Amino acid sequence: MSEILITSSVLICVIILIRVAFKGKISRRMQYAMWLVVAIRLLVPIPTLNSPISVMNILPKGRLDTGRVIWSEGTEYSDAAESPNYDFAMTDGIDWRKIDHQQSIGVYQETDSETKVSDGREITLHDIIVIIWLSGCMVILTVFAVSNVMFALRLRKRAEYTGIEADGIPVYVVSGVVSPCLFGVIRPKIYITPECLYSQQRLRHVLIHESTHYRHFDHLWSLVRGVCLAVYWFDPLVWIAAFLSRRDCELACDEGAIKRLGEKERIDYGRTLVDMMAIRRQLGDLLCTATTMTSGKKGATERIKLIAKKPRNILWAVIVSIVISAIAVGCTFTGGNIETNDEIADVRELSSQDILRAEAQKFVKGENGDYQVSNILSDSQINELTGMLKELPEKSFASEEQLGDTYTALQIEAKQGCYTFLVFDDSPEIISITQLQTDSESSDYNIGDICVTAPEAADMIRSFVSTEDEDVLMAAVQVAVVDYMSTGWWVSPQYIDRGDLEFASFRSFYQEETADGIELYGIAIYRSYDVDQANDNSEFTVLEDFGTACAVTIDPNTLEYTDFWVPGDGAYHDMDIMAKFPERIAEDFIMSDKSGVYEDLRQECDDDCRKSIGSYR
Repeated sequence: MSEILITSSVLICVIILIRVAFKGKISRRMQYAMWLVVAIRLLVPIPTLNSPISVMNILPKGRLDTGRVIWSEGTEYSDAAESPNYDFAMTDGIDWRKIDHQQSIGVYQETDSETKVSDGREITLHDIIVIIWLSGCMVILTVFAVSNVMFALRLRKRAEYTGIEADGIPVYVVSGVVSPCLFGVIRPKIYITPECLYSQQRLRHVLIHESTHYRHFDHLWSLVRGVCLAVYWFDPLVWIAAFLSRRDCELACDEGAIKRLGEKERIDYGRTLVDMMAIRRQLGDLLCTATTMTSGKKGATERIKLIAKKPRNILWAVIVSIVISAIAVGCTFTGGNIETNDEIADVRELSSQDILRAEAQKFVKGENGDYQVSNILSDSQINELTGMLKELPEKSFASEEQLGDTYTALQIEAKQGCYTFLVFDDSPEIISITQLQTDSESSDYNIGDICVTAPEAADMIRSFVSTEDEDVLMAAVQVAVVDYMSTGWWVSPQYIDRGDLEFASFRSFYQEETADGIELYGIAIYRSYDVDQANDNSEFTVLEDFGTACAVTIDPNTLEYTDFWVPGDGAYHDMDIMAKFPERIAEDFIMSDKSGVYEDLRQECDDDCRKSIGSYR
């Protein structure tokens, strides 16, 4: 909306300048028609093309941080160190790192760094602005609707049909209105005062005037004017534009009426206008769709002067007005020019040989933070990826509120450095590309963010992280096992000792897709570890070890588990498995020796623990 506000403001100012500079030199109808361009700019969501002549090019590129949290309920902060410990190592399986979007897009922050965990609601500056804007819209729309409904009821109660029609529009006489008017959107009618019937000439002039309003579709443009004021109630320039456009509406109508009556009746029409016109402030009339003959003193004087003295259409003034208007449209209906960005150019130039490793990731929001499951891309997927990179569009602008908080990510480790691609679930057509380059003189990373609009690329990145990939599905199940079993449901809470690290392994014996999601039946192992912080040899102690048969249901879209089932103890164990597991595997599962499976799963947990310790050291 900020771009529409800026460009429409420039457009309004240009039309006001044309109106002042060429007053009396161009047609009133042409002057009135210029406001149509402003209405289109305000109400029609036209996709802007980037242009070097856009007014957006002269504005600073910074933006208001409307995503800043103003109020939060249930927010806690850990007592860890203030400076984040960045680790861009890519490991198989589960990565227990979190994303802190409020510090930098695409920057990873370990769980032992300062991490914000919100258990409740948050109110941002953007939320407050939206609430205030919507409240104002509702107030103006209510006033707009109520004033027009009350006016319609008053007309219906007092109006009497005259049996006259003007250009097919029925004419009614009504007492108690300030002036004749055209009112109605779908089936408009002309309403006249009893004074109009005193003279045939006066009646004729009034009917010509109101039917000219109908020919100009002014009963519809008054509705558009009211909608603009409701949406942009906070913008004084829009109110000024509405006021001036309504005045130009009457001037254009006078011009059209005189053209229909003929020049010989110009003065007589002016006298009728003086007799019928109500002099009063017009602010309230901006929210009324009736074309009443009301005007302020200045507006009334202007109308009478233009009627008394025939304005001339000077050719050069018309041409200059058209040229200026065309330039204004070009400058305000286009977006800022795109600047060449070396970082995005580097991404496009990557080949499959340049990419050393590519890993797609899905971030699943759990109770303890955003868990990350990974999928290492195969050679064929990397070839597909390099083709997609060459088709990436140039840099575009994305506001903070467009980005969202949930991501699908792609990490590329190339010879030139590392790249992180983030696709935002709230705005899936926007991709943030972060380039990470190691400084030879220090261990710091130089981070540059780019936002591009790339729907096809976003879809392809998402396809790399799909539950159809067995590794990703198993990683999601491991997250579910840790999340469920770390609650200590099998022991009293006081006996839980999670330690420094937690890992899980799962062996699937059968899986199927149902209406609830992907259901997997198998064996799960959960282990927690205490790590010797003073030793560099990856030594650890197992604190908790628990294994069980289980059935897990995974949502294929979010990769979150929607159901986690375990059998009862003792005599109920086998009975529960027979009742829960599919018949084709239940008996074989119970009768088979699974001691080797448990040992293999424990070994997998230990291996993951060693890898994790090695990556952090």
